This record gives sequence, C-alpha cells and structure tokens, in this order.
Amino acid sequence: MSSSLGECRRVMRFYWFSWAFTFVTLASILITSFMGMGLHFSRPFWIGMLAVSTVLMMIASEAFLAFTDLAEISGLGGVRDNTAPFYDSWIRRFRLAAAGAIITTAFLVLLMMAVGTDWEHRRGTLRDDKVVGHTHGVMNPAGPVPADVRVVDRV
Repeated sequence: MSSSLGECRRVMRFYWFSWAFTFVTLASILITSFMGMGLHFSRPFWIGMLAVSTVLMMIASEAFLAFTDLAEISGLGGVRDNTAPFYDSWIRRFRLAAAGAIITTAFLVLLMMAVGTDWEHRRGTLRDDKVVGHTHGVMNPAGPVPADVRVVDRV
C-alpha cells in the first residue's frame, strides 16, 4: 500500500463512511420499494435513514469545501506555486468531492420529500382500510349491521 493511499484512508475515513452509509441506505430503499408495499409500511424508518444520510453528506460537503479553502490558502504542504501538479491534483480532488457531496445532499433532500409523501393515499391505491357494514373504511360503533337493515353509501 502506498503512503498516499494510507494517508487518504486515515484522513478521509469519516467521509468514506458517509458515502458508504448513504450508498447502503439508497440501495436498501431501492430493494424495499420493489417489494410491494414495503416503503409504505416502513416510511418513518426510511425518512430517518435519509435524514442521517443527508446530515452526513452536508458535513462532508462542508469539510471538502474547507479542505479546498485550506489548500488554496496554505499552498498544501508548502507548495505555493498554483501551477504545481501536486497542488493542482489535490485541489481538483477536493473540489470534485465537494461537488459530489453537494449534489448528493440535494438529491437526498428531494428523495426524503418524495418518500415522505403518502402517494398511496393520494392516488387512492392503498387498500388497507377495513370494509364494515357495507361502507368502506367507516366503523359502526353499534357493532355489525343487522341483516334486515339496508345500508346506503352516500357521498
């Protein structure tokens, strides 16, 4: 293992975890969404996971922007020449990581709003209400409707 790879793993450990946590959350949401009504019944859990992922990506984007500013101010390791390849490659990497984290944060916020919207009830496709007394979703407080009583649904 090269020294730069080991240094990257050591310094960027938290940010690698942030990206991995976000990827696992998105992959799990995708798998759950293909399992019938999986997202409907576990919606609060997924909103919480997306919120955690969003906060982690916000922290990562702020840190990469701070790394970019710090590298530009200090010259990154004493290299004050902006045309030096070492300086240029690190600045580009930090800027790319910051852009990716910002775009991912925006996507996660939009996905959190989409998952939080109760699309099944809005479209009327959710069929978990009980039919009682020939009226859909309305419970009769007096008990079951006797057979000789005619129930008329009114809108």
